[in-house]
Amino acid sequence: MVGVATAEWPEVAPSMVLPIKEALVPEAVEMLGNASWLALTEEQVDQLVEAAPCPESARLRGYLVRGVAHGGVATYTIVRQDPAADWLIVSHATYDRESMLFVWGLRRVLPLPVVVMLSTAPKHVLPTAELGGDWIFRGGRLNRMRRPTCAAAAAAAPVRCEGGRDSF
Repeated sequence: MVGVATAEWPEVAPSMVLPIKEALVPEAVEMLGNASWLALTEEQVDQLVEAAPCPESARLRGYLVRGVAHGGVATYTIVRQDPAADWLIVSHATYDRESMLFVWGLRRVLPLPVVVMLSTAPKHVLPTAELGGDWIFRGGRLNRMRRPTCAAAAAAAPVRCEGGRDSF
């Protein structure tokens, strides 16, 4: 098993990470099926997201990528990409209001995919979910919190994912 320091990967510009319309999240999860990502047409991107992609994304393609969040709700999202391997980490952070009653509703980690505008398809997607109180806002970024690590199954060889399908 190999640990990967994902907090050091460059962050994908927030304008290139587009949330799915709340009513269409179940449809997006169904579209993904067992895949960790899915290439989208421009029409599919327009249908799934709240706001149109930024003009600088015109040369990029939209990819529906797997994500998870506590209670299926994200206070904010950070996507990082390893430029050498085209791996993505999708990190959703959820504010728990520092209330045990509120946390009860967030105890389950649910799917929360996003559309990410990229120049090339990701080879592997690593979804993570953070749940916390006021501390998740101190510094306002996941890279200033615990540094998550991810494990690759094969230490000697790179992980190969065919057609966007990964297993989690």
